[in-house]
Amino acid sequence: MLCVVRNALGQLAATLGFSEPECHAVVLAVDEALTNIIRHAYLGDEERPIEASFRRIMCRTMVRAGMLLKSSWKIAV
Repeated sequence: MLCVVRNALGQLAATLGFSEPECHAVVLAVDEALTNIIRHAYLGDEERPIEASFRRIMCRTMVRAGMLLKSSWKIAV
């Protein structure tokens, strides 16, 4: 499923006007974040839900993309 997210995010970043190296960097960062959630919070369970939302923030001198990831996990004590 991560490959679907990577492809969609790469297309979104390109649509938002990011350069090819910037698109690659965004995809790599999000992939790493999602992988860490799956590996560490979900203990390898790839079927657990992760909610991601993206938004574009326009400034006079730059365009930034913000990302929010939500996962549902509990710590057992």
